Amino acid sequence: MKMLLILNLAVTCYLLGLILTVQVVHYPGFIYVDKKMFNRFHLFHMRRISLIVMLPMALELIFAAALSYAQPDLLHFILLGLVVLIWISTALLSVPRHNKLSEFKNNRLISELVLTNWPRTTFWTLRMVVLLYLTQKVIL
Repeated sequence: MKMLLILNLAVTCYLLGLILTVQVVHYPGFIYVDKKMFNRFHLFHMRRISLIVMLPMALELIFAAALSYAQPDLLHFILLGLVVLIWISTALLSVPRHNKLSEFKNNRLISELVLTNWPRTTFWTLRMVVLLYLTQKVIL
């Protein structure tokens, strides 16, 4: 149980740090990329970000499901639900905008990407807060 909490906390802290960097620095920076270079830049972004986000997101889902299975209670189900919401938000909000941006630079779409990324940022922040609470209860 303790190890599952620590694994959940570790992967969530990593993903929260990543999404905060993307939310505050990277996505807003899209606006400054030259229109002629944007397609190449966006393709570079999509390939590289996938390398550092896909495995941790999959692990987070596995760890959250394992924690809910090992100790089925409300907070663990909430943690799993937040992961599901992150995946849904990614699929329904972020991916479609990235797909459109892969065709051409559009400042309105970039603004939408920044705006619609806030739910994921919020869900990961909530996961970290709940995990910190649960971890300190188990460890202290």
